[in-house]
Amino acid sequence: STAYPLLLFSTTYDPVCPLMSARSAKEAFEGSRIVEVKGYGHSSLAVPSLCVARHVRDYLYEGKLPDAHVQCEPD
Repeated sequence: STAYPLLLFSTTYDPVCPLMSARSAKEAFEGSRIVEVKGYGHSSLAVPSLCVARHVRDYLYEGKLPDAHVQCEPD
């Protein structure tokens, strides 16, 4: 249990830390959520997406988590 739920970010096809690992982390940390950007590369920063940027901003500035797993399109 963490002091506040985690927001996890992943790409659909991450060769280093696959989406399956983000799903495992989500199960390990109560209340956490995943934001997935549909793309290739290691980390969500590898694929630019305004959708991801909005979720990062909402989490860091307001502590808001999405209601469920979110899939973002790349820009």
